Amino acid sequence: MILLIGAMKEELHQLVTDIKATAVKDSIVSEFLTPDSKVLVAYTGIGLVNAATTLSYLLTKYKGQISQIVNVGTAGCLDRHQLKRGDLVIVDNAYLSTADSTGFGYVHGQLPGMPPHYTTDSEIRARLMACVQANNYMIANTASSDIFFESQTKINEYTSKLPAKIAIAEMECAALMQTAHIFNIPIGALKIVSDVIGNDESNEEQFDQFLPKAALELSQIIQMYLK
Repeated sequence: MILLIGAMKEELHQLVTDIKATAVKDSIVSEFLTPDSKVLVAYTGIGLVNAATTLSYLLTKYKGQISQIVNVGTAGCLDRHQLKRGDLVIVDNAYLSTADSTGFGYVHGQLPGMPPHYTTDSEIRARLMACVQANNYMIANTASSDIFFESQTKINEYTSKLPAKIAIAEMECAALMQTAHIFNIPIGALKIVSDVIGNDESNEEQFDQFLPKAALELSQIIQMYLK
């Protein structure tokens, strides 16, 4: 079974409709299963704890049945000269941008006893790349936190100390990847840029306006991925 997981209903509802997935009854999370039971879609809610809790629940509930995980959703672009709204990002490495245990000798973004970052599975990355050749895309790093970035000040405060260049920011990916790491399940992530810091419109306005288009494009790409 492939698990497709994202934060918001608005990001994945089009996919749920297109693949004819139906709601799973008596679940404590929002999950939807295709008629052949080969694909599971789930909404986690926004934020690191919601993401980790939902994925932990599903991996425990479907123990031994989920072969791979793909995190699908939107992200904010941190450099308007590098990406624009509608561009796609296949996540290379995901960092926890607010984790700071440097006093104990860890790098910024690393939790004690855990890796400094989490990396998309190579097979999932190759499969995603094959699906986005007709799109503007890049392979890049993401910073995850419970913070919605809407200013250069926040970019500087929360990503400048990380040990790699960060292209996008969102609020779930690193938590999902950390959970998958603990459960030893392959995971990858595909993000579509919904808002760009430094544009004339506020990031909140950009995000809200672009969501319907993002949901449609993500659905089309993931349907290719599932073939």
